[in-house]
Amino acid sequence: MRGFREFLLKTNAMALAIGVIIGVALGNVVNSLVNDLIMPPIGLALGGIDFGQLKIVLKAATGGNPTTEVALRWGNFVNVVITFVVIAFVVYMIAKAFVHEEATAPVKGCPACKEANALDATRCRACTSAIWPVLIGPRPLSGWPGWAAPPRALRQLKNAVIAAVSSENAQRSLILPSLM
Repeated sequence: MRGFREFLLKTNAMALAIGVIIGVALGNVVNSLVNDLIMPPIGLALGGIDFGQLKIVLKAATGGNPTTEVALRWGNFVNVVITFVVIAFVVYMIAKAFVHEEATAPVKGCPACKEANALDATRCRACTSAIWPVLIGPRPLSGWPGWAAPPRALRQLKNAVIAAVSSENAQRSLILPSLM
């Protein structure tokens, strides 16, 4: 018995059981709300219609026995749909009132793999490629000594590669002397 009690207290089984009990009770309240308070005025406004009795008879009852009747009870279906909508709305309002989501921290994306990373990250957590710092205000948050240094180095690398490839003796200039 002690093990069962510990199981109930240490896991979410007790919370789940309470939620199911409250859900069943809420379902009964909403069924009564729809069937006893919402549908009668709607039926009265539509000319005294009882939605629970609306049906399309496919085969009439034989011998006066109503259990032999085959019918599509679409009025009952309308009641159930309205009950579902009301229950869904009530659950949504309860969840909105009690469940508060934590604000997500701002992130920056990796240019290579598009993985979300923390703002102060200098390397991607997924592909380990370098990530430039995000500039908020006059200084970068972290990482490079100055914002202009990485783009300048990339421009120098690009120009050196273009010069090496476009020169006539590209085979000898594979080592880029300007970057050493």
